Amino acid sequence: MTTPPPVKPLHILAWPAYSNKMHNPYNFLLCSALESSGCKVIEFSYKTLLRESFDILHYHWPDSFVAGGSLPKTIRRMMILIAILIITRLKGARSVWTVHNLMPHDNPNSKFILSFLKLFARACDGLIFLSNSSLKECEAVYGTLNHSKIAIIPHGHYRDMYPSRLTKESALSQLGLGEYAHKTILLFFGKIRSYKNVEALINSFQELKCPNDVLLLIAGSAENPTYKEKIHNLVQDSPSILLHEKFIPDEDIPLFFGAADVAVLPYKHILNSGSAILSLGFDCPVLVPSIGSMPELQEDVGTDAVHLYDGELSPEKLEDMISYCTKRSRDQPISLERYDWPVIANQLVSFFTLLNKK
Repeated sequence: MTTPPPVKPLHILAWPAYSNKMHNPYNFLLCSALESSGCKVIEFSYKTLLRESFDILHYHWPDSFVAGGSLPKTIRRMMILIAILIITRLKGARSVWTVHNLMPHDNPNSKFILSFLKLFARACDGLIFLSNSSLKECEAVYGTLNHSKIAIIPHGHYRDMYPSRLTKESALSQLGLGEYAHKTILLFFGKIRSYKNVEALINSFQELKCPNDVLLLIAGSAENPTYKEKIHNLVQDSPSILLHEKFIPDEDIPLFFGAADVAVLPYKHILNSGSAILSLGFDCPVLVPSIGSMPELQEDVGTDAVHLYDGELSPEKLEDMISYCTKRSRDQPISLERYDWPVIANQLVSFFTLLNKK
C-alpha cells in the first residue's frame, strides 16, 4: 500500500498580511489564523509578487489603493492592479478579493473608480463577502456576479488582541475621567469621517432632555481639515461631550470600550463595520442604523447586543438606548463564536483550495 503524498500547504500572498497591524489588527489576526491552520502567508510587495511562489493573491482594499490622490495617480494605480492580475495569472495563481467596501469613501473620483472596480471584481478568480447583505448590495451596484466564485465569510472579532473588558471605574480613571463614573457613557469610536455622520450624533445628543446624566465620548482622528473643524465647532460649548480627536493607540482601545456603556455608530451608509465588531468583542452593545450588514449582525449576536434604528438618528432613539443601558448588566457576555478566527480560517482554506483546483 503506497503512502499518499503529503498535502502541500497553501501559499498565500496577502495584501496586506501583517504590515498594517498598528492601524487595524484584522489582517494580523486573519493571517495568524491561516498560518495556524497550516498555510504559509507571505506579505505582498512587488518583490514578493515576482520572486515568490504562491497559490493565492489575497487583496483586501484595492479600492483604497487606487483612490490615492489625483486622477492621473488613480489611473496609474489602476494600471498597476491590472499588471498584478496578469502576473498572478501567468504564475498560475488565483486572485481573490475580500470586498470590505464597494468604493472608496469621500473621493472625488468615486464614479470612475467604481467603473474600474466592477471590472476588477469580474477579473478576480474569487470574491469574499463579509455578509449576505454585502453581496446583495454589491450586486445592486456592480451587477450580477458569478456565484460559483463567491464565498460569504464574516469579519472576525478582536478579542484575541485585547484583555478582558475593564471595569467602568478603572477605565475612566486611567483616562483621567474618573468623575464621570456615575454617568451613562455613549462612545463613538473610529476615524471621524463625514459618512460616519458624527454631527448627527452630536446634534441628537445636544437635544437630550437629561444631558447631565450622560456623557458622549468621541474618540478617533479626523483626516479632513474642514470636517475636523466642523466637529470641533459643534462640541465646543457642550460640557457633556468630550472630543478625543487623535489616533488611538492599541493599548488605549480597551480603556475607551471599558468606559463605554454603549457604542453609537450613526453611519450614513456602511457595508460592514469593523468598529461594531470591535465593540462587541468588549461585550459593549452597539446602536447602529438598520443598513448594510447590521441587521445580519443582529441576527447573529442578538437584539441585546446590536440595537437597530430606522431613518435618521434622533434624541428619542438615544434616550431609548440610554434607558436600556441603565438596566443592563455590564457583565452580560456577548457570544461571538461564529466570528472566531479558527472557524474563519477553515472557511477561507476550503474556499482557496476549491479555487486552486479550478
